[in-house]
Amino acid sequence: SGAVSATGTAASAAGAILIATLAALGAAAALWVDAAASGIFSAVAVAGFAGALLDSVLGATVQGVWWCPTCDESTESKRHHCGAPTRLVRGMGVVDNDLVNAASVAGAGVLGMLLLILFE
Repeated sequence: SGAVSATGTAASAAGAILIATLAALGAAAALWVDAAASGIFSAVAVAGFAGALLDSVLGATVQGVWWCPTCDESTESKRHHCGAPTRLVRGMGVVDNDLVNAASVAGAGVLGMLLLILFE
């Protein structure tokens, strides 16, 4: 839930570049002009990386993290897999990983669209 490391950040950047490369190649294969392909690459790479960072920041700050006193471990659920109730130790109880993922994807998507307009 929201861990940030040099390795993870590098992997996020590499993933964003890979997806951006595929998007740009797809644009070039569709006979779009090279300028459009480079704009698509830039927008997708920046938006993808920003989405990954947003996911980490939201996960580390607002996502609910719960503690199971029975198993003595943290969890992302109000009720642990052992069946014991848990207590909120960090974040907001209404913000789970699904909401963090949705917000990150939405944020990256909006940023990507804005960047595509800007790079056009």
